[in-house]
Amino acid sequence: MLSQAVHVMQIVGTIADGLLLWRVLALKLHRVYAFFTLYCVLELLFDVAAWWLGWESAGSARLYFYSRYLYAALFPAMAWDIFEEISPQIAKIRRLPTARLISGLFVTGFFACLMLVTVQSKDLNAGSEVTDELGVFLWAGACSASLVFVWSLFRATRAQRIELPNNTSVWFLFFMLTLIRALAECGFALFGFKLSPTVSNIVILFFLSFDLALTAWCILRLKAVPSTGGAPEKISL
Repeated sequence: MLSQAVHVMQIVGTIADGLLLWRVLALKLHRVYAFFTLYCVLELLFDVAAWWLGWESAGSARLYFYSRYLYAALFPAMAWDIFEEISPQIAKIRRLPTARLISGLFVTGFFACLMLVTVQSKDLNAGSEVTDELGVFLWAGACSASLVFVWSLFRATRAQRIELPNNTSVWFLFFMLTLIRALAECGFALFGFKLSPTVSNIVILFFLSFDLALTAWCILRLKAVPSTGGAPEKISL
């Protein structure tokens, strides 16, 4: 029963990812939010690849872990992308959070290299497993650094009383919840093997339901970027 529910949610989730990408392109948001558009494209492509390979197949698992490296690079770029509509207004206050973001990524990369050297020196045959864990570790570090950056910059805009445009507010909430969900998924990817199949299916079903609700909300709330002549539309969080 649970496995059937997971299968249905995977179908609906793929459709929702396609609709979100269509919504972004239809509203021409890719002109401002390039990295969010890339994220939508990748989500749909990885869904299609998982259907082609089989969600439970070894190939799909390999694709998942290798894609973590890509997301580890993409998430900080998305964090920067959120505030692009008001970039001239926040040019000065973005400097300190940016320095923290870069230092956080540097520390993550340093510990990843240290982990790789340590593990390989102990076990020369642990290549595939180390690659998987390293990808998840880098992804978790990128998520944490991006979370701190976005939250710090959001608080700075509040302190400066800078009103956020509609899409900035939508992407902010979407990205913050995506980061928190990603950190939870990192823990599941590393330690989920200790759970029973029933509990694993429940966790997966929760993740899929969360993704679907967040994607549907985002589809409904995104709007076209106002022309330069008009005042940007605001939204309350």
